[in-house]
Amino acid sequence: MEKKFEDCMEELSSVVSQMQKEEIPLEEMLVQYKKGTEAAMACLTILKETERDIHDISVEIEKLIQQGEEMRDKRNDGK
Repeated sequence: MEKKFEDCMEELSSVVSQMQKEEIPLEEMLVQYKKGTEAAMACLTILKETERDIHDISVEIEKLIQQGEEMRDKRNDGK
C-alpha cells in the first residue's frame, strides 16, 4: 500500500523528535537518520507526482478553454 504524504511527514517529524533527544546512542541516531531520509524521499516523490498531476490537469483545462474560445469565434464569424 502506498503511503500518504501526511503519513510520511508524521514519520519524518517522529524521526526528528527522536534525533533531538540528548542521550540517543550513535547507532540509534544512524537508524533514525536512515528512516528520516527514506521518509523525506517518500515525501518528495509524492510531491513530484502531485506536481505532475496538477500540470497535466492544467494543460487539459487550457486545451478545453482554447477549444471553447475557438467554437465561440466560429459561431461569431457565422453571424
